[in-house]
Amino acid sequence: LTTLSCSQSRHINMVFGRCIVVLAVITLLTVNVVHSKRYDGYQVLRINTTSVATSRLQELCEIFNLDVWAENKIEEWMDVMVSPKHLPVVTTLLPYEVTISDVQSLINNNEKERRASAVVGDFFTDFPTIGQILTWLNEQINNNPDTASRVIIGQSYEGNDIIGIKLNQDTTRPVFYLHCTIHAREWIATTSCLWIIDTLLNDPSESSLLNKFQWIIVPVLNVDGYDYTHTTDRLWRKNRAPNSGSTCAGTDINRNYGYGWGGSGASSSPCSETYRGTFAWSSPEASAERSFLKSYVDSSTVAAYIDIHSYGGYFMSSWGYTTSYPPSADYAIMSAQMSASASAIRAVNGNSYSVGPSGRILYLTSGGTVDFYYGDGGIIQSYTIECAGSNFTPPPSSIPTIGAEVWAGVKSVANAI
Repeated sequence: LTTLSCSQSRHINMVFGRCIVVLAVITLLTVNVVHSKRYDGYQVLRINTTSVATSRLQELCEIFNLDVWAENKIEEWMDVMVSPKHLPVVTTLLPYEVTISDVQSLINNNEKERRASAVVGDFFTDFPTIGQILTWLNEQINNNPDTASRVIIGQSYEGNDIIGIKLNQDTTRPVFYLHCTIHAREWIATTSCLWIIDTLLNDPSESSLLNKFQWIIVPVLNVDGYDYTHTTDRLWRKNRAPNSGSTCAGTDINRNYGYGWGGSGASSSPCSETYRGTFAWSSPEASAERSFLKSYVDSSTVAAYIDIHSYGGYFMSSWGYTTSYPPSADYAIMSAQMSASASAIRAVNGNSYSVGPSGRILYLTSGGTVDFYYGDGGIIQSYTIECAGSNFTPPPSSIPTIGAEVWAGVKSVANAI
């Protein structure tokens, strides 16, 4: 046993102390971003849709550039973010209650929660940047070289690789495909995909499901937009492609897929949050995913396709572009599975997810992902999950709880196939 002198002991304590300070500073820097886009005075209003025609709501959303955060057709409400400029007029035209009185305060408070929550070495205590996600994925691959491999779905508008991970290298197994964060601001969707990856790789009780499929999981499809939410505009939704003839950037990738493109629930205005693009597949991200999955779809090896979003608590099937139901034989399978997944989710945290075709219980979404992979790809087990929550800035403490319940819903699908 070596005895340290007082001077040696003090030196070690100083070095150790400096390391702790450096780690603390690094932690703070990762969550203390000052976004240049601010939302002072913006409010979120919950509109009572029982007394307002859908066409009138759509018209007002276009005129005043209202940002629809969520909608529930069953309970007949819609959440919209309104700028201070338009609040005086909008509040005279629509029946409403204020759910968020100042959006910038919501963002500021969330940043404080993140600073208080983040723990160095514990990946699921904060919402990671794209760089942190890639580092973590590489760690998982290095730790599981026989099981996990990196996949590149394609490139974004800005030329960034859209990275996913493939779990189980047995190519005779069917493919179970998931992507998250097609809408950049939906960070809890991102961490839910990461939670699923972690569970499949590191929970021995899930080894049978790991071996049942080739799991291909893409935590961030909208790479450019997600990075932008971490650096510039926390509530950015679309991709970052410019639009010719307009100062407004971005296409809503989830209105740019080829099935039902250009119909209801998508906008022709580049300034709209639901801008559909100039033509189907004009978004590099949507086009990249189609190209990547084409051989799997053509060979009928895709057993399930799941698109994870936030917020509201929904487990939904096609159709999104119309209020009609899918053919009865297919919908019988979908309906039974959605109910089973909702039950599995409820058993985790007690959250009740609404189920049904997205065009009937949420809102119309022409040119969406799930309609394409069911309608054109023939994948009956194609679903959209909207994580539970009440806004786009959930506390970091919700990462494990939402991740666990989303996995329960996905696991129910996997067990049923």
